[in-house]
Amino acid sequence: MGGRPFQRSAEGYTKRERYGVDIRGVLLTMSGPELTVTLSGGSADDAQKVVRALEPAFGPADDLPADDHASVHTATFADGTADRPAGTEQGHLGHLSAPVTVTVQGTPNAVEAASDMLSRAFPLHDQGSASGDQEQERQLLLAP
Repeated sequence: MGGRPFQRSAEGYTKRERYGVDIRGVLLTMSGPELTVTLSGGSADDAQKVVRALEPAFGPADDLPADDHASVHTATFADGTADRPAGTEQGHLGHLSAPVTVTVQGTPNAVEAASDMLSRAFPLHDQGSASGDQEQERQLLLAP
């Protein structure tokens, strides 16, 4: 996913949700998140550990989870960072305090890389996935 956000121009075509076609039939790609991670269960510290486990492959997230009172945490890794090698090792992250359900959503390559990175860092159970035209979503259960 490359490119810059597509802007309205004099010809009048606009950007669509993720992919679109301009009035001339040219496929457009919108720059945006390469990977979105949603976490539930555990604490904000657990969510931070999960996000940090993905950083070797995706770079830093837009923001680290911080609110201990939140029941769901999200993190987004920006476009263009998934070109880092998925075999990159994380430092020691420690154990999770409770089971954490993680949903990763993005391109199939990004979702696969995220699943691989998380399986190296934590005991993991793949709870299933769903695929669309250009994106995939996978739900994982990480054990303490």
